[in-house]
Amino acid sequence: MHMMLRSISVLLLGVYLALSVGVRVHLHYCLGRLASVSVYLDLAGDPACACGALQDFAGCCDDRSGELKLDTDQIQAPAAAFHLLAAPAAPAPQPILLPPAPQPSAEALSTLAAGVSPPPGRPPLYVLHRAFIDYL
Repeated sequence: MHMMLRSISVLLLGVYLALSVGVRVHLHYCLGRLASVSVYLDLAGDPACACGALQDFAGCCDDRSGELKLDTDQIQAPAAAFHLLAAPAAPAPQPILLPPAPQPSAEALSTLAAGVSPPPGRPPLYVLHRAFIDYL
């Protein structure tokens, strides 16, 4: 599905590019009927008719050439202007003054740390990196 969408987008890009640049189309009419259509090829000087008959009579064949091109180019959108309302300036924030924190005594710190033991040693590297590979 993804490949099909990509190929359709490339095909449309090619068609758009060809039409925006312009494609020369040559139409060959034989006895008033469309005999051949060619792109980028001018067969006006060819003595043999595309239908196989020689151009012996005057008015047997008619050749027309033209350019197939889009008339309108990309139209640029007018620039968008945003008119924002001017907001009133906010007053400067006032600093909040906090009272000084009381300093704990040495006794309070020692009773807090009495029941806490230091952390155990570092875990092995394979646990830290979550790489459970057997290194032999």
